[in-house]
Amino acid sequence: MSDVTQKSPKIAKPAANAKDKQVKLRLVHVNVWSATKISFFVSLAVAILNVVATFVIFTLIHAAGFFSSVNEFIASIVGTNAVDVSTPFSAMTMTGFSMLGGIVLVVLGSIFGALAAIVFNAISRMTGGLRVSFANDK
Repeated sequence: MSDVTQKSPKIAKPAANAKDKQVKLRLVHVNVWSATKISFFVSLAVAILNVVATFVIFTLIHAAGFFSSVNEFIASIVGTNAVDVSTPFSAMTMTGFSMLGGIVLVVLGSIFGALAAIVFNAISRMTGGLRVSFANDK
């Protein structure tokens, strides 16, 4: 019988799982033309949504009889039916104003997207960029 003490074999640590891997990168430049295109399409989507929502809301308000009750209220105060509120606030008139606002939104949104990319590029030159970490979610 021997008094030899056996050491238990060391268990090797498994390699890092794909789940645990992270990649750390720095964002140092945004292409101005790409930012302009993205901001144009986002602004266009918001403008279309605004026009459709305006049309639906004013159609529902008109169908609910809101403008006729406002006309009756004004007629009871003034004493005559000289004012018709439904004409300047019709669904088509308000949709037209919404379309004008949508055009302005698309133009200014595109300009803002380009300016935001230019400002980001200038700031990232001074600060070294934006650190971003990505992880594998398998």
